[in-house]
Amino acid sequence: MTGRSFVDTNVLAYAYDRDNVVKRELARQLVKQRLAEQTLTISAQVVNELVSTLLKPAFGLSLEDARRAVRALEGAPLIELDLALTLRALDARERYQVSFWDGLIIAAAERARCSEILTEDLNHGQDYFGVVARNPFLNAVSEP
Repeated sequence: MTGRSFVDTNVLAYAYDRDNVVKRELARQLVKQRLAEQTLTISAQVVNELVSTLLKPAFGLSLEDARRAVRALEGAPLIELDLALTLRALDARERYQVSFWDGLIIAAAERARCSEILTEDLNHGQDYFGVVARNPFLNAVSEP
């Protein structure tokens, strides 16, 4: 595995969260740093989930805002979805008792040879097929 970080949708979405300033700033710093270091990796699933999330009324972003969010990720390696990835996601679901969607995240991170998955959705510190889940907000103080 490399020093690459696979970034899950929830981390990227927090970079646009108007309500939680602490997580928003942490997410923005993390994404900016990983992009500058060229260590950020994403998947087609993550990009599509991000757009869907940003267009929900809770976020209130426009189509142009969503386009800008996607363009901000240009240059990051993007793992495509295919049958082999789907089958590996099923392996992850069976082995780790995660949702199919989280299994796709794990499978994509493994394929990209990432050392970590930055996410709130998986068990912090757990190894999934050689990729360790890390919650970057674990020690953050949440706002009311």
